[in-house]
Amino acid sequence: MHASVSPPADRRSRKTSWFVIGLAAYAAAAVSAAVAQTAASLRPAILTDDEPEASNLPTPPVAPEVQVVVADDTHTGVSSRYRPVAELPLSARFDEPAQQPAQQASTPPQPVPASEPQAQPESKVGTVAGVNAEKSPPEPVATPATKSPGEILASLKLTRRGTPGATLEAWSETLKNHLGANPSDATALFALALVRSAQEARIEARNLMSRAVELAPSDAEYHTWHGHLIFESVQQAGLGDKLGLAESGREAYEKAIELDPRAIGARIGLSEFFIQAPGIAGGSYRKARKLGEELLAIPEQRGEFHGRLVLARVARHQERWTEMIQQYELATKAKDADVAMARQSLAEALLLEKEDSKAARPIIMQLLSDSPDGATPNYLAGELNRIEKRHAEAVTHYEKVLAQHPGARSTRFGIAACAEAAGDLQAALEHYRIFAERFPDDDRADDATRAAKRIERRLAK
Repeated sequence: MHASVSPPADRRSRKTSWFVIGLAAYAAAAVSAAVAQTAASLRPAILTDDEPEASNLPTPPVAPEVQVVVADDTHTGVSSRYRPVAELPLSARFDEPAQQPAQQASTPPQPVPASEPQAQPESKVGTVAGVNAEKSPPEPVATPATKSPGEILASLKLTRRGTPGATLEAWSETLKNHLGANPSDATALFALALVRSAQEARIEARNLMSRAVELAPSDAEYHTWHGHLIFESVQQAGLGDKLGLAESGREAYEKAIELDPRAIGARIGLSEFFIQAPGIAGGSYRKARKLGEELLAIPEQRGEFHGRLVLARVARHQERWTEMIQQYELATKAKDADVAMARQSLAEALLLEKEDSKAARPIIMQLLSDSPDGATPNYLAGELNRIEKRHAEAVTHYEKVLAQHPGARSTRFGIAACAEAAGDLQAALEHYRIFAERFPDDDRADDATRAAKRIERRLAK
């Protein structure tokens, strides 16, 4: 877990074609993000960049206290109440990394928090967080040249998104040199694929992983990661390639499950596909629910936490709020549960999807109490205060997020809007400019540009 959240105003309407939203948004953002959250739930089961897997396990009954009502099996599009990009346990929901527990083999790890916030000049409402993040002192770099491809791969599975850029560059060079002499080393190709993914070269990462799978066709973990990287690359693919990639990603997960009936990561990824995909493209709440139940049936309760999360997500997309709450609560009691991640996901769903800030508030306050500087709790607190129109308080929480994750686009947009509403026009102007410059392809880039011009005119008077 993926997560990990976007302000309600950013939710897309169903007017957008199912092809573009269903394939581009759901496949890329949803599975990728969800993979993140899913992966997050995977550590034992948490959020980051991967997910679980399934097989011919018996389907266990749903807990008696959870009344499951299965309505339509298929759906026509991504719910207008839910923005796919945010299914990470919140941490990822705000377009950044979330904290994750130790994860299992085929599940990608969650990003490690970036550098701590730095002191910045005060403004009327707060500092312009994240603006000078690039000036932070460089993080210590490991000596990757001494690592073997296997050691690099093991490190990347745990900290793919949190690995310093200099280390990634060094590992990339080491792996390329190794592959020059050993072009058929599947482990080295796997490791290089994860390096390139962490460097945002997603199409190259997918192609490298495809070569690795050809060399290790019987390894379920390779197929699981292949599915992850395929879905990550959908965002960067041409419109005509998106449908084929979505199908290839699904097939990769299904192959992993065929090879390893107890696979967790592939099941999580596949369930996210079924949840996010429009019915015309293969989406099915029934199939997603079945995968969640299969996870519950994995021996030694290894898949219990993830299974509960999958069932909660199905209920959440169907707006079956009581069932959703029950499944998240059961997830907190599961073996190897990541309690914080489950509660973060519950709070986010209540706040941004059910739009029940009263129910979400006590959960968010407890999360903040447990982790005052945590990116996810502060993102949620920022969203809560934004919704309740406590704009200055929202800015304070958003700043803590940006201090750790300057690239959090929804947080950046949220702080700009709240700073403007609170009267700190200079800070709002700076954040709007940063958003428009850094995220020109975002739906809100034009809004940010217009807002910046509007504020410039006000300041010029």
